Amino acid sequence: MPLADGALMIVDLDSGGCWQLNRVGREAWNLFQGGASLAAVVDGLAAKYSIDRATLVSDVEAIVRDLCERGLLIPATALPG
Repeated sequence: MPLADGALMIVDLDSGGCWQLNRVGREAWNLFQGGASLAAVVDGLAAKYSIDRATLVSDVEAIVRDLCERGLLIPATALPG
């Protein structure tokens, strides 16, 4: 569910949990949903925002880890076929 400030609300219908991503997190989510790799997401965000690359890598990895642990993001390597 997109929010007015560019953030994104993710709702897990199974658990009822809600998570809010800021606009950079929302863009990362959209890139992942489009099939982008972790490196491609970091490259895309680094090109668009003036965020220290090491911080960006750390933040994106933390988002991915959290969303994967909650079953909200599934790595392509875990998909059948």
